[in-house]
Amino acid sequence: MELEGKPDFEEAVKRVEAWFNHEPLARPLVRFSEHNADFSHAHILAGRSWPDMKARWFDAEFQVDFFLESIRGRRFYGETFPVYWPNFGPNVYAAFHGLELEFGEVTKRTGTFHFVHAT
Repeated sequence: MELEGKPDFEEAVKRVEAWFNHEPLARPLVRFSEHNADFSHAHILAGRSWPDMKARWFDAEFQVDFFLESIRGRRFYGETFPVYWPNFGPNVYAAFHGLELEFGEVTKRTGTFHFVHAT
């Protein structure tokens, strides 16, 4: 598979798999991304609206469009390649056990959720 912006995608995946399998590598794996890259394409929010923040974070079409826009025209070096990760942060596990989530403007992107204990 060739990935636009990452012509050596298959080789990069092989290096990652070799590392995962504890095989010797000629060099360390390199993965990096632009700081706050998740926020650099906020312009695609223009013209979209939701009844509340939860609806925005659960709008799958928007989330995919936002991700695709964030990788458009980018080059990926080393073992860096685009990975879609709906980052609900580590505290989302509390929601799996019944705590209610409160959604904010950048909640999902910062990985910070606020929980409300049901009384």
